[in-house]
Amino acid sequence: MLQKKELRENAINGRNNLSTALWKRDSSQILEEILNSCYYSQAQSLFVFVSFGKEVDTHPLIKESLARGKKVYIPFVKKGDLSLKMLEIYTFDELEPGHMGILSLPQDLVEDRIRNQVDLVLVPGLLFDDQGYRLGYGGGCYDEFLAKKTHKMALGLGFSFQRVAQVPREDHDIPLSALVTEKGLEFFGD
Repeated sequence: MLQKKELRENAINGRNNLSTALWKRDSSQILEEILNSCYYSQAQSLFVFVSFGKEVDTHPLIKESLARGKKVYIPFVKKGDLSLKMLEIYTFDELEPGHMGILSLPQDLVEDRIRNQVDLVLVPGLLFDDQGYRLGYGGGCYDEFLAKKTHKMALGLGFSFQRVAQVPREDHDIPLSALVTEKGLEFFGD
């Protein structure tokens, strides 16, 4: 099996090589799958990453969720502290480029917007395996967050080519229940 570093590089390159048209089309299909799922319709609050580059485009989902009156939380990691925090946003327009150019809340709003419970968590990843384990960017933030069980359901978001038979895993890794791709909601172990 390839080492994590090589797997990450290959996954990022594969995703970055998606044509803009294909990336937009598949991201839109993933958005529709989420919006039509019972997990989303039953959730009053959701925690979703703010996409950058050629990750599944979550910007339309965030905007639509706010328009529907759902509470929307985004991740925040303080430099030097890898514990992931949930920050509530009220409008998409209040986000500004932060670390690595990823949209985030302005620093002066962070402390007042930290939240502790959420219904639905949408998790990014580079690769997702058949048992629900994921290969992320290597910080371990999401596994620590998922271990706290502050949510009812956690779904991975990715393109179908990001699903593989197995990824390297460690004892602290937390499996997800399902993956949402352009092909639909795929439960792990099926």
